[in-house]
Amino acid sequence: MGLFDDTLMSDETLFRDDSVLDFDFIPPKLLYREDLINTIAYGIKLLFFNQRPNNFFVFGVPGIGKTASIKYILKELEEKTDEIKPLYINCWRNATTHSIFVEIARQLNLPFPNKGVSTETIIQTIFTKLKNKKGVVLVLDEIDKSNDQDFLYEFVENLGKKVCVILITNNKEFIVNLDERITSRLCLENLEFPPYSFDETKGILNERIKYAFNPGVVEEDVLDLITGKAFEKKDIRLGLFLLLKSGKIAEKEASKKILKNHYEKAVDLLAEFKIKISNENLNETQKQILDLIKNKPGKITGYYYALFLEKGGKLTQRAFRNHLKFLEKNYLIKFEETGKGFRGRSRKIIPI
Repeated sequence: MGLFDDTLMSDETLFRDDSVLDFDFIPPKLLYREDLINTIAYGIKLLFFNQRPNNFFVFGVPGIGKTASIKYILKELEEKTDEIKPLYINCWRNATTHSIFVEIARQLNLPFPNKGVSTETIIQTIFTKLKNKKGVVLVLDEIDKSNDQDFLYEFVENLGKKVCVILITNNKEFIVNLDERITSRLCLENLEFPPYSFDETKGILNERIKYAFNPGVVEEDVLDLITGKAFEKKDIRLGLFLLLKSGKIAEKEASKKILKNHYEKAVDLLAEFKIKISNENLNETQKQILDLIKNKPGKITGYYYALFLEKGGKLTQRAFRNHLKFLEKNYLIKFEETGKGFRGRSRKIIPI
């Protein structure tokens, strides 16, 4: 082999299609989720026969294919029929009843402005159109981020057995606090998405590599390192991030392969991954709270709550604490004991 055989020429690239490594990319085949996908698809299929569909409460930690699986099902449904309308709402982006119905109207090609039209008018217009459908599949992702869930009554009351409701959350305890009147009407079937094993994580990443890179770019030892890091954090998205960054670094260095040192440099960029995930997972209120903490780190909860209210925030203290728990769970903040307060248990908050 010549001295420069492993060097990329100026018109060469390692990538076949780097969009395959996007977090939102839905692959043509979803590995290791076939049983869960089939269970949900069967529940929806009942709509085709004018039977009451099954409703689902889907939960599991972030980055294990919940949203990807549901979007895969909705894509197949859309390709199959126009008679059953799929609606997908992300509740951290649309947390209020009004914003949820504005987004649904947009998906039905019934655009309304965010302000100036009553929620009731929008609701009536939506259900007038939906009643012409054989069925509706309503997916509410990050349902725990919604301000309340009373809007679900509107679907049950207006559509009855013509609506299949799928609630998705990272927090399996959410259903415990869900209004009993809603759970009794929906009869939700619990579906847990378990974390992937090491071999499953490797299989998924390897499948993406086939579409994302030219042959032979990612060697087995580097794939094992990336798989190990993604498996450790139980998050496929981290593996996708490392593949993309390692590939970009290798390409910049004119290498024909991704080497261990390219992976190590990509690991040094994991702060970017944390920022990307936080931007995707946080609603506006959580971003505001995180900014308060970053601007004045090391204060206690009460201080930040008072500052939040001072800047026009509207949350109960309990709801504020729940947002802090979410930020902690996502490794964006941490609590440290101050040794002060009641029994020395007052805690200050530090951004990570």
